[in-house]
Amino acid sequence: MEKKEILVSVGLPVYNGGKFIEEALDSVLEQTHTNFELIISDNGSTDNTEAICRKYQKKDSRIKYIRHEQNLGGVFNFDYCVKKAVGKYFTFLAYDDLLNKNFLEITLDYLFYHKECVLVAGDYELIDQFGIHIENFTLDRTRENVSWRERRRQFFKYPTSSKIYFFGYGLYKTDIVKRVYADKFRTKMFKGSDMASLCRIATLGEMVSIPTILRKFRIHENSSVKIEMSKLNKKPLLIKRLILFTNVCEVRFDQARVLIKSCLPINEKIRILSFVYFQYFKSFLSRILNLPKKISSLLKN
Repeated sequence: MEKKEILVSVGLPVYNGGKFIEEALDSVLEQTHTNFELIISDNGSTDNTEAICRKYQKKDSRIKYIRHEQNLGGVFNFDYCVKKAVGKYFTFLAYDDLLNKNFLEITLDYLFYHKECVLVAGDYELIDQFGIHIENFTLDRTRENVSWRERRRQFFKYPTSSKIYFFGYGLYKTDIVKRVYADKFRTKMFKGSDMASLCRIATLGEMVSIPTILRKFRIHENSSVKIEMSKLNKKPLLIKRLILFTNVCEVRFDQARVLIKSCLPINEKIRILSFVYFQYFKSFLSRILNLPKKISSLLKN
């Protein structure tokens, strides 16, 4: 019998994820769409992650577990999943997050009928370490009823308050994500690299969000976001602000460079840059105007 061609690759990068990874694996194996491979890239975990993954691998031939003997960093682990993908479509799953059962079915259906689209995402439910609901996040600025010209410029703003970086966990066309993740910018930039990746994808095809919750995003004390912020908060205030300011400048410069070098029409480049930098100016002006109030408040305290 001829071997069935894999349609979707699910990349799961992990390091010491034993506490939550079983739930993540189950959420993939319970998908209503079943033609997928699950690539687990283990960055040298020292807990029971390996034992759990090998147990699951024995039960399901769609699982490909690769263990690296040492921790090679988060960027490497994500990139490795993309590199090993053979499906026509690709998505990431963090070891502590969950896919809703119809994630693949709904996103695949959308990409099949919308050839111009290269990345589709859904809304998110935020949960705590016990899986209890906290709140829902909606990506309403990037719906299908919003023109692509308006949607696209959202991917060139940083930092963003619209949770648009969740697009990084949507369903991609694999050739697009491989092209972007092969770019060496990722080895130089980790914080903000989600937006740096997304702005590159925005120059290659359309991206859209579906008004349906398709994933659960877990917040807990050992999550990468919490650990990163904890390390940053331990630094002196001046150093912390300098690091954040430097990061913002790096990402904004990178986004502008990507836009200018893209194949988009010159008038579109100017329109996006004008919109984005006007937003930055408004934000800067607002902070300047509020400065006297902040100083007054500090003096009173």
